[in-house]
Amino acid sequence: PTASRGEPIFLDGEGGRLNDNDDQRAPLIMYAWGKLIVVREIDISNSNPKTTACSSSSHVGPSGAPSTNGFVYRGHSAPVTAAKFSPAGSYVASGDSKGKLRIWAWDHEEHLPKIELQVLAGPIKDICWDFEGKRIVVIGDGMQSAENAKVIQWDTGVKCGDLGANARKKGSSCAFRPCRPMRIATGGAEDA
Repeated sequence: PTASRGEPIFLDGEGGRLNDNDDQRAPLIMYAWGKLIVVREIDISNSNPKTTACSSSSHVGPSGAPSTNGFVYRGHSAPVTAAKFSPAGSYVASGDSKGKLRIWAWDHEEHLPKIELQVLAGPIKDICWDFEGKRIVVIGDGMQSAENAKVIQWDTGVKCGDLGANARKKGSSCAFRPCRPMRIATGGAEDA
């Protein structure tokens, strides 16, 4: 992935696939490259301690067809700044530099979009799914808006609650507590 000085780079792996005990499905890593999202398979074999890109075609892709070891998603019209797999690994939530959140199907061969929302006035910096896969917290630059973070339901886009803004309305990271009662932690620029 390309990098900009002072800007975070997201890397995400599909958690649902790492824990399903299916030897035919390789774990994944996802990152942005401009307006594109690149998803690559990782070979984690006992014979090779290094993690490298898969070279064997014995793995299967999300639709059950033989894997091509990579995929490029081209659904965004602005540079992608964050993306995360859902806990089950069947959807991806991705955000761009214009504050648009896009949720699309990873496990469908056409990678159809589920929903697209304008959630923030500025760029989205981080996205996090709750442990149930029902809610998403998004954080970024609030620009002139009063909000720099929102919690929404993933399938409808309905706002679930208000979050206090960081001092400079620029958030950089967020996380859900992985059990009930649910809590959200956010981080950002507090040097006002």
